[in-house]
Amino acid sequence: MNHTYRLVFNHALSLWQVAAETVRRKGKSAGKPVLLAGTAAMALAGGMAMAETIDGEDITVPGDHASPWEIDGTLTIGGPGGDGTLTISDGGSVSNTGGTIGLSGSEGAVTVTGTGSSWENDGNLTIGQSGTGTLAIEDGGKVSNDTSIIGNNAGSNGTVTVTGNGSGWINSGLEVGRWGTGKLTIDDGGRVINTLGAIGVEPGSNGSVLVAGTGSVWANSAGIAGIGLFGAGELTIANGGMVSGPIAFIARHAGSTGTLVIGAGAGTDAIAPGVLDVDVLSLGDGDGRIVFNHTESDHAFTSDIIGEGVIEQYAGTTLLTGDNSGFTGTTIISGGNLVVGLDGQGRLGGISRVASGGRLGGSGTVGTTVLADGAILEPGNSIGELTVDGDLTFEAGSIYEVEVDPGGTASDHVHVTGIATLAGTVAHIGEAGDYAPESTYRILSAEGGLDGEFDDVRSDFIFLDAGLEYDTESPLHGVDLTLVRNDTALDDERFAGTRNQRATAGGIDSLAAGHAVYDAIVTHTNEDELRDAYDRLSGELHASAHGALIEDSRLVRGAVNDRLRGAMGSIAAPMDSEAQGTGSTSPNASVPTGWVRAIGNWGRSDGDGNAASLDRDTHGVLVGVDAPVSERTQVGLLTGYTRSDLSAGGGRGSADVDSIHLGLYAGTTLGDGDLALRGGAFYGYHEIDSQRHVQVGTLNERLEDERRAHTLHAYAELARAFGAGALTLEPFANLAHVHHRASHGAEEGGDAALYSGSETFDTTFTTLGFRPTVQFGVGEASATLYGSVGWRHAFGDTTPERDQRFAGGDAFSVAGTPIAENTGVVEAGVSVSLNERTSLDLAYGGQYGDGMEDHGGRATFAWRF
Repeated sequence: MNHTYRLVFNHALSLWQVAAETVRRKGKSAGKPVLLAGTAAMALAGGMAMAETIDGEDITVPGDHASPWEIDGTLTIGGPGGDGTLTISDGGSVSNTGGTIGLSGSEGAVTVTGTGSSWENDGNLTIGQSGTGTLAIEDGGKVSNDTSIIGNNAGSNGTVTVTGNGSGWINSGLEVGRWGTGKLTIDDGGRVINTLGAIGVEPGSNGSVLVAGTGSVWANSAGIAGIGLFGAGELTIANGGMVSGPIAFIARHAGSTGTLVIGAGAGTDAIAPGVLDVDVLSLGDGDGRIVFNHTESDHAFTSDIIGEGVIEQYAGTTLLTGDNSGFTGTTIISGGNLVVGLDGQGRLGGISRVASGGRLGGSGTVGTTVLADGAILEPGNSIGELTVDGDLTFEAGSIYEVEVDPGGTASDHVHVTGIATLAGTVAHIGEAGDYAPESTYRILSAEGGLDGEFDDVRSDFIFLDAGLEYDTESPLHGVDLTLVRNDTALDDERFAGTRNQRATAGGIDSLAAGHAVYDAIVTHTNEDELRDAYDRLSGELHASAHGALIEDSRLVRGAVNDRLRGAMGSIAAPMDSEAQGTGSTSPNASVPTGWVRAIGNWGRSDGDGNAASLDRDTHGVLVGVDAPVSERTQVGLLTGYTRSDLSAGGGRGSADVDSIHLGLYAGTTLGDGDLALRGGAFYGYHEIDSQRHVQVGTLNERLEDERRAHTLHAYAELARAFGAGALTLEPFANLAHVHHRASHGAEEGGDAALYSGSETFDTTFTTLGFRPTVQFGVGEASATLYGSVGWRHAFGDTTPERDQRFAGGDAFSVAGTPIAENTGVVEAGVSVSLNERTSLDLAYGGQYGDGMEDHGGRATFAWRF
């Protein structure tokens, strides 16, 4: 039966008494509280309780009272009468001399939860005394006592969980599994404090402790007497938990077993580690193990390890910085990386065995070491020396990874006090830098001599060959690594697959060793990264930018052609032969007309496998004025400004282009007036500000350049209009030629800067198509819906190229993003005559095909003077 007990003040006796909301005597003995019914208070037969047993009941002590439940004796939860539970919550408080949870085959459970909730035991506390006991301390609850025993007698089971910030358990001593089975979990910021702790105390016992989560602490001021004292014990520290004390023993006495786990147990997935903060970790006469199976890349383990046992490294990087020379057991490295010592500090005694997938490194001292097939030895943290105080054996298939100083003679080195037995492979893996044409490094020395030779040697650097030399004549035998620049060309097609990559590689190959760009390339170890490096160094942006300016010159020609069609009255709402339209005034205006066009155009040209893609965003304003010089002929001039933002794919740079445009144009009708001839000539001045970020190996530079360019272009169009009522159809043929000149340029910002001379490009465009229009009225105003469909073909210099060079090197030619040779051009718009003197035109124009997509929007306003 469940009861909630509360404390009620008895005014007759002037004391607090325990009361229940429902009376149930159940044969309570003298000296125990009588349960009160309703609001009636009855005196306790013997005053304060001398002892209490909760069996067959569930009791809750909440905090909505003014005085704690005080017991002048012991408190048992779960006894001869059956199972029992006690919940102390919301600031409730219970105090007694000693406590027992789970007695005589029963099950008992106590929960202390909530800030201010407490259970004070002046004596010892046993969880699992010939029964099953559970204690949960949660969400700020607190428990205190003298010695605590979790799982006391054989066959008993005890479980304690301390979880949540502010939750705490204070003991003078703590035994987890004395004769029975005990389990302690400290999680999510819980704290357990005692003087001396022990796990798996007596023979046949079994104890385990898990400390996990940031802020979770098990503090042992006098240390841990045994993780497996005479029985079996396990301590796991994970996910930022901490265990502290001056000393901890593992498998202390013969017959015991003990395991310390940092992270996760062997055979399970690695998790984040916790911290063991003890000065000395002593492995005793039993079966003791230390397991590292974690996910951290630099977990420092600072304790001094002594005694005989096993250290197992499975995952993560574990750094041993203590003096572990007193360890006489075996270290097995099956995975991850075990690093022994920093800057010559740190020692590990015993025998080290590195299995396949394991790594041994550091700059300290280890004992006799054996590397199996697939094992790796990597001295130092970066360049350093590892001492083997004993023999060193490389078995077939093992790897010795070596880093060297490109500009000096320093290298990773292993000093062996015994015999070095050689097999496997020496692999040169670094460092990047300026290597001399030939360099030699001492990588191994053996006081007891060399036995055999390595099976193979290699360099991860594509353009370096590695070799080995064996010194058996000197008193201290040794092995030297030689590195020689091989005869592989930088533009070898295996590593430079595109035209631009090969051209750039050739330019770099003309540089001497010591040039930062050359050194950054010859120390590459990855073919894909090398190809990317060539692309970033190529400067193809400078070629692509000029292709974009040639492409966008059509925006000027299109605006003029639209204006001529409107001015000459061939169509009420004229359109652009290259997919751009404009507004118009009334046909055959006899006075000058001014017009202004706002342009917004954005497009993307795909890369061709050599150059990267190029994104373009152009906007600006064009202004013109024209007038008739005869009944058939109209002439005019224009000026304008545009801004283009260019971005090359693959991080190959960007550019901002400011352009000024000038032009003359004219148009006339032939025959009966249905045949029109239109044309114009134009000049564009461009200021190109480019930015490139070159990050290649050790090279990291931001380059900038300010260049100039000039564009001369002209066009002619022949068109004939066929009308049927409000519908007009105009087939047309358009021919345009662009002559573009790129001035010389010089980047600034680092060794990867490129220098280039002037360059000219000549590109011709032809466009064939037709333009339908429909005129209609809107009130007193007239309007025209129009469209255009055509095919544009480009020839000549459709792939822009630039000759460039690095400082001190030969010139090389790179190609930019190509101009699309065949595209479909479309447009749609509406033009409205606002009155006799003004008109407004809104339109969309696009190009599609041949790896190119382009979209434009525009608004044109025209007025007669």
